[in-house]
Amino acid sequence: MIKKYLLIPLFASFFICGYYTKKYDALAQIHSYFVTYKSSYNQSSVQNLFDTQKLSFEELTENVRLFVNSNSQKVFNEKERKYNENDSKKMIKMMLENQSRKSIKPQLSCSARALVMQEILLSLGIQSRIVNYFSEFNGSHTFIEVFNKEIEEWILEDPDYNISYKLNGSDKKISLADTIIHSNNKFKPCREGVCNWELANNLKVFTGAGLYFNFDHSPVILINQKKFNSKLTLKWDRQQRTLLKYVNDTWGKNISKAILLVVN
Repeated sequence: MIKKYLLIPLFASFFICGYYTKKYDALAQIHSYFVTYKSSYNQSSVQNLFDTQKLSFEELTENVRLFVNSNSQKVFNEKERKYNENDSKKMIKMMLENQSRKSIKPQLSCSARALVMQEILLSLGIQSRIVNYFSEFNGSHTFIEVFNKEIEEWILEDPDYNISYKLNGSDKKISLADTIIHSNNKFKPCREGVCNWELANNLKVFTGAGLYFNFDHSPVILINQKKFNSKLTLKWDRQQRTLLKYVNDTWGKNISKAILLVVN
């Protein structure tokens, strides 16, 4: 029989364990580990697809973007998606299988495609970050910016539409900030040497507001008042919040309050 004085440290240990489990959401982290710990892909198989020695930076990023886009598809049937699309390594494995055996392409949202491209670039030693567009009526769109060490600039790459962007009359790719700051008639989406808004016409309404979000710093919202009114509420949001309040409610509690930059 357990003596009474032994119950005190026993209950204390239960209390401490329960406290830290709740504080650090340990159960969720353990569940996430067991869901994804078997998720892996052959990195050498991916790296062999892209000759980092011979390809220029732009050619390399475009090839990765094309690989993600052509070996996945937009979501058209939720019931068929019996996998976790946010498990990027598993999605890459499915893409490799599709490329070699023409098996089923995973159905992925824009954010999942962006995460997959980011994972592949990471395996190739290339830095990237997740960014978003927001519109008043149509929700958000997720893609990435890739850091070009040669010119020390970020460039936008969208694996969901398989496009980048360039200013009119220029062959240089531009960043998220460039697409926000400039009017839509000053730049165009581009793919395989063709630059035309017909490649992504429905994204025109998104280019007034952008979000830089990473876990290592505060979210940064960039808004062009001529294309997006920062004081208007998001019509697609059930709570009808402004973009700033939406971002703060979504990420501000766990990271920090967003920084809002507005240009006219």
